[in-house]
Amino acid sequence: QRCPHSMAPALVASANSMIEQAIAWGSANPVAATAVIAVSAFLVLSSLTKSDARVTKDQSLFSLNNAHKHDTGAQAASYTSLHDVGGGSVDDRKEGYAEVVNSYYDLVTDMYLFGWGASFHFATRFADESFDESIRRHEYYLVSKLNVSPGKRVLDVGCGVGGPARNIAKFADVHVTGLTLNQYQVDRGNAICASEGLAHKVELVQGNFMDIQLEPEQFDAAYAIEATCHAPDRTKCFSEVFKVLKPGATFAGYEWVFTDKYDPSNAEHAAIMRGIEVGDGLPDTTGADDVINALRNAGFEVKECR
Repeated sequence: QRCPHSMAPALVASANSMIEQAIAWGSANPVAATAVIAVSAFLVLSSLTKSDARVTKDQSLFSLNNAHKHDTGAQAASYTSLHDVGGGSVDDRKEGYAEVVNSYYDLVTDMYLFGWGASFHFATRFADESFDESIRRHEYYLVSKLNVSPGKRVLDVGCGVGGPARNIAKFADVHVTGLTLNQYQVDRGNAICASEGLAHKVELVQGNFMDIQLEPEQFDAAYAIEATCHAPDRTKCFSEVFKVLKPGATFAGYEWVFTDKYDPSNAEHAAIMRGIEVGDGLPDTTGADDVINALRNAGFEVKECR
């Protein structure tokens, strides 16, 4: 949380352990349990319509031009070359992280939309709820930690095609600006916003969360959902978020991390981790303590982490 009484305030980051992938990996390999940390929360479900399902079936939205669709082989080769399986290294991925992210999302955005929905993230799911309900609950819990009232301005850091932004804008009655590096996601996301009548409340812009070119101290809150794991330098990324928040504002999010059960010297653990990185466009993975330290080094006051 940004402290309103300091020139170099602090930010609130709460971390909430998101374990759906850990559950999947842990079931297949109980020894190599890997988990995710989050910077905030869950709340109630709202009876919103299943707009994401409707949108993915709107064929007019698929006519938007993805300049790389016709050259997926080259995109995949470029992406793979930066990972261990293609002869790349962590340093290569950090130096070329923009290429990693853009190549990855040029390739997978339409597949995610068609097969998963417009919210590109996981969520724990209870026995009595649907997949869509679990996704929305995950997002509503997060916004419950932001301390925002209707009409406030919120930044979505790494917004994808804006599924969470649209859900949060409707649920909390706030204006959400979504920031993504990938121009195709901006085009697709803004088209969906317009189709849902939400263009006045949700706007996606192309930008780099390592160098945010937005007016300083303009947002009342910010969140990130499984997005800053793509950052080559988390302290730098969080510092950029800090810069655009008003003093006293809250930053909350979900982050991918490994737990203290992870043993990098264990070949099986390491192979699983490399698979996660190449399968999800990550430069590397780190532990929860490193994320917390990065938030503090960026000027944030960490209020909650679990």
